[in-house]
Amino acid sequence: TLHGSAPNRSDRARLILFYEACAADAWPLLGAGSYIHRLPQREMWADLLERMVCGEPVLEPRIEKVPVRLPLPPAPDATSIFKTQKSGGARSAFAA
Repeated sequence: TLHGSAPNRSDRARLILFYEACAADAWPLLGAGSYIHRLPQREMWADLLERMVCGEPVLEPRIEKVPVRLPLPPAPDATSIFKTQKSGGARSAFAA
């Protein structure tokens, strides 16, 4: 479900929370700026295991033939998801 909200016009920061979930046999496709790329190999594996809610870890991920878009070039200002969206030309449906 697509969710949107009116622009934040208050003097307080708007907080946001994302939950990540994936199948045990699916490996993440990540941009080079992802924190996981900065982890040593053992820490990356431990991180993937720690995030797993159910299922068994695999060394051969399930791969489907689907289009993949590289996250490049990076957004001019990626300090928040709201600024990233704005720099990409996103508009609020609530704005006049």
